[in-house]
Amino acid sequence: MSNKIPQEDIDLINHLMNERRSVLYQDGPDSENFIEIDNNFEKLLNKYDLVHTELNIGFMNKKN
Repeated sequence: MSNKIPQEDIDLINHLMNERRSVLYQDGPDSENFIEIDNNFEKLLNKYDLVHTELNIGFMNKKN
């Protein structure tokens, strides 16, 4: 298998990632729509042996 990922699959990965994020915020992680999109997203990533990570940056209260 070649390391080159076709542009159409890169575009689909980007689309599914954005759609997945949007549905997650709107419907939550237990919604049928999110689960379906997430499964398709994970299958496509696994096809090319890719991993998706997100970095969340936020603020915490000071400890007294």
